[in-house]
Amino acid sequence: MAPQHAASEPTLLVVGGRWGGRRLAVPPGSTTVGRDPSCGIVLEADGMSRRHARLVRAGDHVTIEDAGSTNGTTVNGATTTGPLELHHGDLVRLGSLEMSYLGPRERPVPRVVPRRGRVRIGRAVVVGGLVTLMLLGVGVVVQLATGLTGVAGWIAAPLAGMAAALVQLAKDALTRVPEPPPTPVVGGVP
Repeated sequence: MAPQHAASEPTLLVVGGRWGGRRLAVPPGSTTVGRDPSCGIVLEADGMSRRHARLVRAGDHVTIEDAGSTNGTTVNGATTTGPLELHHGDLVRLGSLEMSYLGPRERPVPRVVPRRGRVRIGRAVVVGGLVTLMLLGVGVVVQLATGLTGVAGWIAAPLAGMAAALVQLAKDALTRVPEPPPTPVVGGVP
């Protein structure tokens, strides 16, 4: 079965059988589930007792408790022995009827995005690049002075481009405006 998305209100989605696909809204307060017509949620299914289980909804929280049924109540395969809070995606079995609990949409929890570190690595790269540029520049000057100008032209063009780029990087790194303090981000990854 495809994963179900959270509902806006707590809901039980019947999985399979003749009730398959039926959505049962969980009303606020205490509700009894069973075959008896006086139950808040009436379901006819094999193994379902007249008063099978009790659902209690308080705000966005829903608990389930077996109401002394003959066949018991299970959540995710485990028999309940007392009130148990349901969580989105839990599989609830009452008799032969299996339902998936669809909890209300979770409210996003604000989280603080960690402040990114300063550009210390960037500055090290700029300084290393400038040192390399100076060494290459000295090499070009030596080659020009010794008369080996054929190679100097090939080296001088990229050096000029590298020099311009490194000067711009150095300027940007030194004139950077400090980052603002971290702000809470609601939801997923920024």
